Amino acid sequence: MENSTSPLLVSDEVDNTNFPVENDDACNKRKRQKKSEVWPEMTEIVDSKGESRYECKHCHFQLAKIKSGTTSHLKRHLTHCERYVETKKNHDDKLRQQQLSFGPLSIDSTSFPPLRDGKFCMEQMKESAATWILMHDHPFSIVEEEGFNIFCRSGMPQWTSISCVMIYELERKKLSCLLKAAKNISLTTDLWKSKNQKIEYMVVTAHWIDSDCKLNKRVLSFFNIPPPRGGPQISDAILKCARDWEIENKIFTVSVDNASVNDVAIRNLLNDLLRIKNNIVCGGKLFHVRCCAHILNLIAQDGLTEIKDIVDDVRRSVDFIRRTDSRLLKFAEIVKYLNLSERKLIDDCKTRWNSTYEMIQIAISFKEVFTRFKAREPSYVYCPIEEQWKKLEKVFSILKVLYEATKEISGTEYPTSSLFLNDIFRVKMILDENSHDEDEFICRMIEKMKRVHQCPKEGD
Repeated sequence: MENSTSPLLVSDEVDNTNFPVENDDACNKRKRQKKSEVWPEMTEIVDSKGESRYECKHCHFQLAKIKSGTTSHLKRHLTHCERYVETKKNHDDKLRQQQLSFGPLSIDSTSFPPLRDGKFCMEQMKESAATWILMHDHPFSIVEEEGFNIFCRSGMPQWTSISCVMIYELERKKLSCLLKAAKNISLTTDLWKSKNQKIEYMVVTAHWIDSDCKLNKRVLSFFNIPPPRGGPQISDAILKCARDWEIENKIFTVSVDNASVNDVAIRNLLNDLLRIKNNIVCGGKLFHVRCCAHILNLIAQDGLTEIKDIVDDVRRSVDFIRRTDSRLLKFAEIVKYLNLSERKLIDDCKTRWNSTYEMIQIAISFKEVFTRFKAREPSYVYCPIEEQWKKLEKVFSILKVLYEATKEISGTEYPTSSLFLNDIFRVKMILDENSHDEDEFICRMIEKMKRVHQCPKEGD
């Protein structure tokens, strides 16, 4: 008879009728139930030498059966058994009860918000933190503040600290993927001077159409551009930004303000790009786009010079009232007494005429309030007189057309090239209609504005 070398499972059926039983009572004793968590993962076997051993059900590794009954060595094996660890993880994932939470509910919604998986995900939290910062213009360093992290951990123990650099890198990777998928990218650039820091900044923005035919707009760079800020320096800065994002071969057009320094910058940039690639549309004839909104800004600024003294008085009035809480309170009481809608007084940015327009608009609506405030505040000496208010109202009616045209042309979520001609024609019509006004100052103002406008004549 052949001797079998394969181990014998203890649980296999064995004919033990011929085996002598020493103590019948011992067999009737109830066996203690095995409670250790290792037993479902092990099989008891008998090896070729007749010794009992344990075999792992996952990797089939054999371990000794210790007489004392300890299971420490079995537990140690399971912690290092890769197949067991993977099986347990998959099993736990299936059994784990998913947390459910309601999605965000909009104010005008009448139905229940959708249910979503409420399981904590740190990556999603990072994206949400970035969105929150951008939506409300919070400083990027807010995520590193100790109080912010204490607040997050009190509701989410799994929360780990994140840095603004981490959020930046995360968003940069996402934007880089979007730019790689774009075929042609148009750029806009502008210079902006900080009022407090006395530092000049440059912003470069990308515009493109994605595969779903949707317009996209993203700020690529916002940086300090040190003096001298000539054409070569501006073109070098734009090209460096394009190379950093690896889009120098995708630039379609560049829109800039109507200034001589920008003419030099775009000419230099075009020459640099022509050396890099030869497939620029129309050989670069469409490359340089002059910003229509900036041209309208120049027209409006020239018109405002005619009423500079009145605008200065309005600007000083706003600054005077906003300087102290007591003056603001007194002004608000008059607004309430006259039953006018409460609107915040705004100060303008002298280089952005649309903000000057909005300041004038609010001032005109509070014309009576300023007059009454003057009677209550002897130190207030900037209130325009009735004749000045009338001039301001006339100029406002003309500027309104320019403001609406600027607002429409400055849109970034819809094409504006098809709107340009119609808006410019409306501006021409309002200038022509008021060029022979009975007020001499209006005629002078229109004449100044037309010098910038210079619409092409019939036959040109």
